[in-house]
This record gives sequence, structure tokens and C-alpha cells, in this order.
Amino acid sequence: MALDFLINNNFIMTAPGVDAPVISNPSYVTRMGASIDASNMLHLTFSMHKLGVQMTSNLGTCSYSIYDKFGVAVSGLTQSGITVDGNGFFIATPVSAASIQDLTHYSIRVTVQADSVARTSVLSLNIGE
Repeated sequence: MALDFLINNNFIMTAPGVDAPVISNPSYVTRMGASIDASNMLHLTFSMHKLGVQMTSNLGTCSYSIYDKFGVAVSGLTQSGITVDGNGFFIATPVSAASIQDLTHYSIRVTVQADSVARTSVLSLNIGE
């Protein structure tokens, strides 16, 4: 029997003569792209990956809230009902980044509906100069 490790300690077991692998614990990982433009607007894009592959179907909506390093929600930096585009990206409406300070750590709690389940992740957002 062969044992191949995948992302997040999920594994596929195969036995001699068996073509179809048995998959244990499919993993879901939320990924994010973030930037602040010249007009001081925060742009966020999220995607959901299942077993290391970006999902483009079986996705509902996405929501996020940004918290400071003390776990306090940052006013005005939350959004819900973000819909997925045809490429599997959830593109949030740009918001003012005026309340985000340089050289400060923030956490983003993101919830994505994937395969009919709300899947919540916490991602890091670090702002440098």
C-alpha cells in the first residue's frame, strides 16, 4: 500500500491493483489577495481551494471582517454577501483603508460557503510602508 501526503495532512491510500484512491478528510483552504491603491482603498479577493485546487463551482457567498491585533473589529471593514465570479474569485467591494495603520498586524475572519457548508478561516493581513 502506498501513502501519499497532501496539503494539511490529508492523504490518499492506494493498494496494488486499485485504480481509484481513497481520499480521507478533503481539506478546504481559503486564499486571499490584498492591496491598498493610490487612493487609499483596500481591495480584497478571496478564493476557496479544495485538495489544493481552486474551486469554481458549488460555491455560495463570502463574508469577511477585519480585526486588530487585540481582536477588536475594525469599524467599516466588514462585508457580506460577496458573490463568486465565473473564475472562482470573490471580489470584495473596495473600502477605505483610512482606519488601517502601517506596520500593524490585522486578522481577517473569512467565511465562504463551499459544498453547502460555511467554512471559516482566519487569515493574516500585515501592512508595511
